[in-house]
Amino acid sequence: MFSPDGKSLVCGEWDQTVHSWDLSTQAKSLVDTLPRSVNSAAFSFSPDGKSLAAIASNSLTIQLYDFPITDVSSMQELRPDVIIVSPDGQLIARTSTRDGTIQIYSSVTGALEHTLSGQSHPPLILAFSEDSEELASASHKNDIRLWSLKARIREITVSGIPSNSQIQTLAFSPNGKHLVSSDSCKTFVMNAKSGNLDHVFEQFRSLRDVPTFSSDGNRMVCATIWTGTRCIGVWDTSTGKLVHEISNTQPGHSITAAMSPNGIHLAYSIEDAGVMIYNMESKEERNLPDVFEYSITSLAFSKDGKSLATCTNYGKIQVWDVASTQLLGVSPILLHAIDERLSFSTDGTFLHSESGQFPIYRMQGDSSSDVSAPVNHWRYSFLEDWMMEGERKMLWIPPAFRSRHLEAMPQPGLFVLPYGNGVTFLGFTQDEVGTELRE
Repeated sequence: MFSPDGKSLVCGEWDQTVHSWDLSTQAKSLVDTLPRSVNSAAFSFSPDGKSLAAIASNSLTIQLYDFPITDVSSMQELRPDVIIVSPDGQLIARTSTRDGTIQIYSSVTGALEHTLSGQSHPPLILAFSEDSEELASASHKNDIRLWSLKARIREITVSGIPSNSQIQTLAFSPNGKHLVSSDSCKTFVMNAKSGNLDHVFEQFRSLRDVPTFSSDGNRMVCATIWTGTRCIGVWDTSTGKLVHEISNTQPGHSITAAMSPNGIHLAYSIEDAGVMIYNMESKEERNLPDVFEYSITSLAFSKDGKSLATCTNYGKIQVWDVASTQLLGVSPILLHAIDERLSFSTDGTFLHSESGQFPIYRMQGDSSSDVSAPVNHWRYSFLEDWMMEGERKMLWIPPAFRSRHLEAMPQPGLFVLPYGNGVTFLGFTQDEVGTELRE
């Protein structure tokens, strides 16, 4: 990365160091040393060339330096606000970078119901339990807290996580018994009631930003890319034992998997090798038809485990029958944000992600039909900064309101995003748009 005046060059090196060069004198200066968990980093100068920003590909922080570099201690960390919606759609949790607190809002009234404080570092990751009664929060260090959101707020500090861990993921098991987190090379399974550490899965990290479980919470899927080998492991969360392992030495970094709710089927994809469905009981493995032109970035089973949704890094969404591996339907809309998670609606007629709803057009012979798709599908396009109804642009979002942490509510056409000291609700119908700010 060149400075705006063209006199300096900044780049990262193989040993995790970041250096700057004065192009007139060839003088080399150390900017910083990145953690081993960082795969790559991007850099950007301010227009006046006096500041340098760096963000790692798998980090939740932005490092900000004075430039030219004179003192690494002048570095600042800029953390984005995080916002999530409870599974029942009744609560909204957001972090506040201003004071390090967590704010809990009612999605019905928009009122601030609780302010949670006391974490040693500002929380960067939030997760609700499936019953929406518990909240977990984690800082980038090893500080994890459990909050009971019932009539009386109860806080538990999770113990046993190594002090040098940099927590990257956080999730509850569906039955609410386990809390799972991971750093760059280990996954930790904790008791969600006591906060005690039960198991550590060495050299395995949870898939993407959350682990995947069977519906009873007894089995969990983890993955790793370790010394050139891509591995997927299925673990028993009660005993901590490895139940099944899949290894692949094919070069690349694409790996994803999902467990069916009944714990019988494991769907996975490694690099460009297509999608495989493994039966945990019969030990049989089948592959979906070889029609994928791009790597798979997301897999999701339907509630009954009979259908599987796939999404490529190009954004194409397809739905398959698990038993016959036949194509059942497609979505006419591309999912542009490849790091989003997909899930089926309760009735299976559409797919839900953080940015909105995606209809499923059921196959009719060699063509698709939208007869089973709901009428109203609203989503936010991160590429175009528009609120969309299907493929129609309906509302342009000004820069001050844009947020990578915008969340689609379970109710179609309702969105929430952090803004100022509070949250903003955006509500859409086919006839009108409603906006409400809660500070």
